Amino acid sequence: MATNNPTHYRLFIAIDLPPEARQSLARVQDKLKSVRAIRWAKPQQIHLTLQFLGDTPIARVEAISDALQLEVSSLSSLGLTLNGVGVFPNPKRPRIIWAGLGGEGDALKALHRAVISATQTVGFQAEKRPFKPHLTIGRVQKWAKSSDYAAIRQVIQRNPIAEIATFSVDHISLIRSQLKPTGPIYTQLARVDLEN
Repeated sequence: MATNNPTHYRLFIAIDLPPEARQSLARVQDKLKSVRAIRWAKPQQIHLTLQFLGDTPIARVEAISDALQLEVSSLSSLGLTLNGVGVFPNPKRPRIIWAGLGGEGDALKALHRAVISATQTVGFQAEKRPFKPHLTIGRVQKWAKSSDYAAIRQVIQRNPIAEIATFSVDHISLIRSQLKPTGPIYTQLARVDLEN
């Protein structure tokens, strides 16, 4: 939950998607939009979260940025593929509609480990859940009924989606998230480039 404390920011570390990958995800969403019980993510806000830091004192932003620079900047850029669409936690009662990630999976896991290592040096804990890279493209509304769940299953089965897009990851971002009634506002506070 976000705080109204003016001395804190709600932070996360993520991989930004290039415009062509976002456009490809928008086309995927359009294929699935016949289901009314899904709140679709705005394509310009879709990203791959590497670590959620939560409400953090603004005074710690520079230390986080410096730690990421030390741990991550020596890693090589990597290629990822958006492929397939699925649901969490299960098809009977889906809550999240996601696009999967393929490509250089080992390099992505190494990048994730470096991010966790960096943030641990400045006092953050690693999440207990295992890292399952995916992009959330929609959330099922809380009011959804069994007929809506069935419609979600049907629309995904009728629209099998294999490869969506391929893109290169050459940096990560430390991002501030401001929760608003109209949707979150994301602001990049720091960028750490990977080696080419």
